[in-house]
Amino acid sequence: MEALYIEDNLIEQRLMTLYMGDLGIKLHIAGTGSEGWTMAHKVFPSFIMMDMGMPDMDGETLLKLLKADHRLRHIPLIVITANLLIDRKLNIWDMGVVGCVIKPVSKSRLADLLKQLFP
Repeated sequence: MEALYIEDNLIEQRLMTLYMGDLGIKLHIAGTGSEGWTMAHKVFPSFIMMDMGMPDMDGETLLKLLKADHRLRHIPLIVITANLLIDRKLNIWDMGVVGCVIKPVSKSRLADLLKQLFP
């Protein structure tokens, strides 16, 4: 299984790399929304995890792009965010998001979510 993580914070990238490695998932990392968009088209991952606050493209725009693309719309999206109210500010569930994990990310919570998505 392969995943794409779109996150501009290097510490968060390293942490997720460790978590995914422990779960046996190959992780591809993009540091910006634009890089994530491009990489999604190259990798076609099993799922995409993404931060909502990126320097070049906001998460809402990227979510809409991913779900509008017929080649990518089937890929499950997981939002990883520090914003406790993100699901109330934006209706992320209507944008195709299947899970939301609040930072700091708990490895066990993330593993539980992935078990639900990929039994």
